[in-house]
Amino acid sequence: MANQQHLDILKQGVQAWNRWREAHPEIQPELPDSDLTAADLVDAQMEQALLSHTHLDNARLEGAHMDRADLWAAHLQKANLRGAHLDEANLNRANLEGADLTGAHLERADLWEAQLDGANLEGAALAGADLGGACLEKANLRGAHLEAAELNVTYLAGANLSEAHLQGAHLGGAHLKNADLTGAHLENADLWEAHIEGANLRTVTGLTQAQLERAVGDEATKLPEGLSTPAHWSEVVDGESQSLLLTEIIDDEETAGSLDSRAARRAPVPLVRRPRPGSIAP
Repeated sequence: MANQQHLDILKQGVQAWNRWREAHPEIQPELPDSDLTAADLVDAQMEQALLSHTHLDNARLEGAHMDRADLWAAHLQKANLRGAHLDEANLNRANLEGADLTGAHLERADLWEAQLDGANLEGAALAGADLGGACLEKANLRGAHLEAAELNVTYLAGANLSEAHLQGAHLGGAHLKNADLTGAHLENADLWEAHIEGANLRTVTGLTQAQLERAVGDEATKLPEGLSTPAHWSEVVDGESQSLLLTEIIDDEETAGSLDSRAARRAPVPLVRRPRPGSIAP
């Protein structure tokens, strides 16, 4: 439940709101469950504000300062967040479908299971952000900074990741089918069981054969010159690509002799599915 006094001040406009925030920096704004649909909050000072479940669909939040704000399960569909400051913000399970986050600052933000289908994140700063289980189907992440970001089991099918910075990112089980990674930077990125069927990797930098061997691709995956298609990519079981990665279980000389063929044991790829539609809290 929102604090009515805080809500009344905000409804006076951004200038009145910012003056109040500057005069009372010790107060944490309490605006959860508010209806701020299509609100004009350009450059608003919303640091550490409580905005969980708040409706901000189609809101104008360009340049808004929302660092460390709590936007858990907030509704931000088609919101304009160009250049907004959301470092360390809690956007866990927030709905940002079609939102414009061009050049937004989201370093170390929590976007776990967030809905970002069709969102524009071109040039956004997402270093160290947690996007685990998030949906970014056909999202625009061109030139985005995702260094050391958590992208485990993230759904990125058809996403534009051209020139994206993915150095040291964790992409375990991520779904990158038909994604465009033209010119992306993949130095030290963890591609364990990442689905890259049909993805364009032709001009990526930093990709090694060892990284490819841990991923799951197919004959449509476009590889850089000098790298070869791993043998296990050719196997398809029940329409689902399956990994044939070796399970490394030889730890020392005492066990090595007794393991024999078990060292080549096959392990299936965990199923990568989009979060259920109901996973975004109402």
